[in-house]
Amino acid sequence: MNKSIKLISYNLFKGRVWWSGRSALNEMAELIQGYEPDLVFFQEIRGFVEEKKALRERFHQHLGLNHVYYGKNYVGKGNDHGNAIYARGEMLGAENFDLTVSKLERRGLVSSHCEPWGKADPLYLFCTHLDLSEGNRKKQLEKLGDRLEAILPRPSTPFILAGDFNDWRKGADRYLFERFGLAEAFRTRAGKLAKSFPSLYPMLELDRVYFRGLEVKEARVLSEGFRMLSDHLPLFVEFQR
Repeated sequence: MNKSIKLISYNLFKGRVWWSGRSALNEMAELIQGYEPDLVFFQEIRGFVEEKKALRERFHQHLGLNHVYYGKNYVGKGNDHGNAIYARGEMLGAENFDLTVSKLERRGLVSSHCEPWGKADPLYLFCTHLDLSEGNRKKQLEKLGDRLEAILPRPSTPFILAGDFNDWRKGADRYLFERFGLAEAFRTRAGKLAKSFPSLYPMLELDRVYFRGLEVKEARVLSEGFRMLSDHLPLFVEFQR
């Protein structure tokens, strides 16, 4: 019952280097694999259209995780992007729930659950990327909260909600604590939220890892090797029961 769960949450910047635009997917995947995560929550990940099948397969191979669920939010000419959850073990009941509240930008909530401690004790997983507009974020948080209540089987069910919240005014922190009693991993471990943006000189606390029914064993921002890749730094959290 004391099995730990290692998680990384990372806004990939569509797998490109923030200052040049070149593809850096393989570099990102190899760096992530070095931390041996059980779960990876990606935001702004490309969906790998059929013409880029080889690129997708190389990325999966470098990442070293066997199960994936991708939720498409944006569709453009020859590409799309959204959120994804990668897992070492099997995921069940995956869905992509639409959080869009503005025609300008589509947003979503990817959800699934896994059974690291057995079928009687599932762990629910939610990955999201909220809007830049504070007014839109408030509406999205209401939709997100309603969806969590609809999916979670019990008020005590353990779950993780992670991603890029664009929450520079910390409204999500207050809302999620008041509605669900959620704690945030870095605030729990270090007394403050993680500064992960911009990656070169992190000043803003936009990325979060919220949880319920778990204990935080470790929480840190990953900077070595990542500063010159995406415009966000990844968050690493190890949980235990």
